[in-house]
Amino acid sequence: MIQRWFPSRLAYHLLPFVLAGAFVLISVLPSRAPVAGILAFGLAGFGCSALLPLTISFGQERLASMSAAMAGLVIAFTSWATGLPRSAWGRCGAPGSRCPACTA
Repeated sequence: MIQRWFPSRLAYHLLPFVLAGAFVLISVLPSRAPVAGILAFGLAGFGCSALLPLTISFGQERLASMSAAMAGLVIAFTSWATGLPRSAWGRCGAPGSRCPACTA
């Protein structure tokens, strides 16, 4: 239904700008504006949750001979990209950690 007046390809081209705008908004929000922060992170989450399925569907469309592998690779790299900072923060934020990046 939405696709009639807002095609997938247009959304795919606009969503990175939505994400970039949300991240810029998050970076300039004052620390005493929790509601605005939640809304800005919600906007970023919306952009990510819409961009991932579109990436998978366009990849499957373009690479039909290996569509299952393409979907698996997109999910694998997304999981890796989110797990990497989490594991680094886990080591960095551990009690007694002397990580210069976290204590600066």
